[in-house]
Amino acid sequence: MNEQPPIPPVSPQGGPAQQVSQPQAPSTQASPYASTPAPQGKQSLLWLWITLPIVVILLAVGAFIAIVYPGLQA
Repeated sequence: MNEQPPIPPVSPQGGPAQQVSQPQAPSTQASPYASTPAPQGKQSLLWLWITLPIVVILLAVGAFIAIVYPGLQA
């Protein structure tokens, strides 16, 4: 009997299908979902050192007003 050679895979365009995968984008390229790079090291605590004093000052002012003007409380 005649043995037929295996048929190579055919791409939808009609040519022989390529077995090579598409090259991946470099990892250094920014993700479309990331607006800013993730903070690293000491910069990640920068928001804490800015926010914490503001919160403490507001609490202190609120406590001062509550003590000095107790009639303002409901």
